[in-house]
Amino acid sequence: MEKVSKKILEDAKKKSADILEQARNKEREIKKKSDEETKDLKNQIEKEVKELRNKEISRLKGIAELEIRKDILATKRKIIDSIFEKALDALVNRKDYPGMIKWLLKEISESNEGEVIIGEKEARINKEFIDKFNTEFKTRFTLLEERRPVKGGFILRMGKIEIDNSFETLIEEQREQLEIELGKMLFA
Repeated sequence: MEKVSKKILEDAKKKSADILEQARNKEREIKKKSDEETKDLKNQIEKEVKELRNKEISRLKGIAELEIRKDILATKRKIIDSIFEKALDALVNRKDYPGMIKWLLKEISESNEGEVIIGEKEARINKEFIDKFNTEFKTRFTLLEERRPVKGGFILRMGKIEIDNSFETLIEEQREQLEIELGKMLFA
């Protein structure tokens, strides 16, 4: 019986060692699989983080480029506005300003009569100028005491119709085409 007991004990030890070895092998397989899954998950997370970072960088770069373009356009607009303002000042301050007004007044009116409204600070165009113009061109214009907030030129009222010949309006009418040409000259 002792032999049988010994044999059972040896078989049990052997079986126990086999089970233990299988368990260790299973543990190694599970650890290996877990390490691989962890590595794959880490790689996937790193890839997603990199993609998200690149998307965010691209988005921020696009926003920055848009802001830069807006700033450049605003600067160009200021430069062009400044040029038009200087052009207006140059027209108003020309020595032959009264001659320009005379030419505009002659060109604008087909009826040869009407009421002339000038700018608030206008001093060169006065009643004497209009009377002299009327005598020279046989017209019947009158200078109104009413003043408008224009820098140069005039507004001609004929009944209920007003024709705006202020330099601001004349420049503004040509501005779109002039801006294109100015843009080409200044920023090409």
